[in-house]
Amino acid sequence: MVMVGDKNETFDDQQNAYEKAQEVLRAFPNIKGFQGSASTDVGGIGLAIEERGLEDTSCVVGTSLPSIAGQYIETGAVDMISFWDPALAGYVMNKVASMVMNGETVTDGMDLGVTGYNSISLDGKVIFGQAFVEVTDANLADYPF
Repeated sequence: MVMVGDKNETFDDQQNAYEKAQEVLRAFPNIKGFQGSASTDVGGIGLAIEERGLEDTSCVVGTSLPSIAGQYIETGAVDMISFWDPALAGYVMNKVASMVMNGETVTDGMDLGVTGYNSISLDGKVIFGQAFVEVTDANLADYPF
């Protein structure tokens, strides 16, 4: 895999992501993949891919939500999105706060008893879990939001 061109800042604007994707497609007509970081990037890229009929010859992935990118997952213009469930993250934050208030120690590798937080990593006071949700056409219906 090779990154072509410069990173394209979209400022979390779906129209801007669409326009940047069109620019990339004009400059690199044989490009095979896009990765979007802002929540709206994948929707804008998906529209550009769909308009050019490149659903079967490209791969589009990134951080988004079904409400933004779901229609493009359905058409195949977007292959996968991922996001974090804020309810789980909030539950874990409250659990950790309760543990700290009760004098318990949060340790590297600890299982906090919540999916995605079964083996946490610590970097100072920052807790890392692996609670991301991956959505494809196979499970899009499980996330009706």
